[in-house]
Amino acid sequence: MSKVKNYMDSNKTKARHRNRIDESRRTKANRIRKCENWTYNVLRGGYYHITEHESYRYEIIQNKPFVIRTTDWEHYFKTGERITRTTTGIKPIHKECVETRIKSVSILKRNSKRSAKFLKTRAKRKIRRSSFITDEDYFLPQRNKYKRDYDIEWACW
Repeated sequence: MSKVKNYMDSNKTKARHRNRIDESRRTKANRIRKCENWTYNVLRGGYYHITEHESYRYEIIQNKPFVIRTTDWEHYFKTGERITRTTTGIKPIHKECVETRIKSVSILKRNSKRSAKFLKTRAKRKIRRSSFITDEDYFLPQRNKYKRDYDIEWACW
């Protein structure tokens, strides 16, 4: 972290705090610059920069009518005459998106390597704990045999 050598105007802790704030501001600016220059490998857990954020406004609407049209297909196939019935129903309370706003923001987010790794280990565990039936109709757990099935699937990653 940052080290303070000169602290003439105040005590050392205040100067160290000020230094850390400046250092974090610099590192964030460096990461944003690297994101814009495509320096980070996005798939391997780098950072990505969000410049726009969508916010939505919903309204709760009660008792909205809607129309249902039904056709009597049996009558149509027998006679060739199409009979359509129209009924109106009432939707109960529901939400409807009224407005979508786009704000300009500067958010730096870290791509999580762990999520891919976590999902991979969960898949391994699920396959390993599953069981298979042998030629003699024995029901055995997979244990180490799962590697043969599993590594082929994840070879593309």
